Amino acid sequence: MCKKILKAGFWGVILGAIAGLFLAPKSGKETREDLKQKAGEMKDKAMATAEKIENKAEAVIEKVEQKAEETVQEIKSEWNEEKKEQK
Repeated sequence: MCKKILKAGFWGVILGAIAGLFLAPKSGKETREDLKQKAGEMKDKAMATAEKIENKAEAVIEKVEQKAEETVQEIKSEWNEEKKEQK
């Protein structure tokens, strides 16, 4: 669901920028300046989004590693208990 929202937001920004270009009566120079500005804004938003995603991914990875370590310790503990019971 999150991917769909991000994808829809991305396309909304792109389509909005294109529509703005066609609907605003400006000179070529002004239009190029606007494009340059919008491209910079989009780059900044993309970088911010990528950073948020990276931070969330790192947090998820850390949780998975922690849970995996806990699971390994539980299995080792159970294994050792089984060995003791077999003796």
